[in-house]
Amino acid sequence: MLQQTLKIALRALPSKDAIVQSEGLVPGDQTLDEKRSLCERDAPPAATEALDVVHCIFDMMKKTGRWDAKKA
Repeated sequence: MLQQTLKIALRALPSKDAIVQSEGLVPGDQTLDEKRSLCERDAPPAATEALDVVHCIFDMMKKTGRWDAKKA
């Protein structure tokens, strides 16, 4: 049942080209290949930075007593 649920969820995800073509993600009138190249270049460092922020928020929640280990 879990495998079927995961397969359905993965099919519902947009394709890489659909993400690249979304309005506002890559400004300007670049070609699809240019947009894809920009996303491939910028997405990994952006994800790394975002993960650092999430870890910082977790640490702040733990220090202030707002972290619930049962829900984590």
